[in-house]
Amino acid sequence: MQENSEYLFSKKSEYTLNIISMILLGLCMIDIIFKGILSKSLTNAVLAPIAAYIFFNMLHVPTTLLNLFLLPEFKLWLQHKKSVFKSFKIEFFLAFIFFIVVSYFGYKRGGYETPYAIENAELLFYTTLLSLLLTTMHNIGQTFGLSMILHKNNPPIVSLADHRAEYAEKKLFQFFMVTHSINLFHFYFKDSIFIDIEKYSLTYYLLKVIFALSVIFSILILINAFRYSKNIRVRKFTFLTRLLSMPLLFVTPMAEFMLRSNHGLEYTLFTVHIMKKSENSVRKKKVIYFLTIFICAIWGVFVTTWFYDLDAQIPSKLILPLQALLNAVILMHFWLDRLIYRFQNAESRKYILPLLKS
Repeated sequence: MQENSEYLFSKKSEYTLNIISMILLGLCMIDIIFKGILSKSLTNAVLAPIAAYIFFNMLHVPTTLLNLFLLPEFKLWLQHKKSVFKSFKIEFFLAFIFFIVVSYFGYKRGGYETPYAIENAELLFYTTLLSLLLTTMHNIGQTFGLSMILHKNNPPIVSLADHRAEYAEKKLFQFFMVTHSINLFHFYFKDSIFIDIEKYSLTYYLLKVIFALSVIFSILILINAFRYSKNIRVRKFTFLTRLLSMPLLFVTPMAEFMLRSNHGLEYTLFTVHIMKKSENSVRKKKVIYFLTIFICAIWGVFVTTWFYDLDAQIPSKLILPLQALLNAVILMHFWLDRLIYRFQNAESRKYILPLLKS
């Protein structure tokens, strides 16, 4: 236990994450240097299912709700929320209904050819924007959160230099999230009727500057890793290299594969760690493992119908409701994670944070 206490989750898990992340970053660089040699043959139709199932990017989604209803610490967190915030039940219900409505009438995730209840460009614009913002906050927030846990799990007690490095990292992540969100917004909507930016205009150059800033902030986050204590800085730097997949999204399609794969593996490994640390009997843990695997497998079958365009086998009346449910669960997963793992809140520090410590 003493050896593992210095590592995020465990020594083996952390090394596995970092090795896979570096391999994926290498594939991105190969694709850039050789002008799309990988992305031309490995299309999204191939890469998306690999990230979804082999690297658990899609299969990890139901685990947020499963943890909330199966693990005692998450139940205590939920009870605290309901006792302190009397309207939390209503907020939970309204959020789920809102995400179903958004998913039914607007943006669709998980497939290539999906129907729309109403063909409305403005509605699609705003629902896609909402999904982009939630996705960006979720992805960057997870990398930031795990980076914080990485050095706080590391004995001895952090020094003044570590506190300064941590403060700088928090600020840099905030700046990076803002600039990266703007880049994503422009990338997805540059051909939209709502975004008409004249080439070589002031806005055109401003967007170029914002993209450059997002790259600079990501590099500064990596450089800042070397301000931490000697016993953590190299591992901190290695872990944070996965952040480079975000600016690379606008350069190579392989970066999206890297981002999805890293995110799914990270989430799956820390979920397994949480389940192991949870105060359940061995027998009950086995039941929870079985239920999690079973429900994730069912979820995988559900999602597969859109990845492989098998929705033609589903009655047309069911396609939209099922797709709306799929989207709503994904968006609820984003929303709940922002609440559960927000360690500025006392209830999250009390009930959830101990589960993430080695």
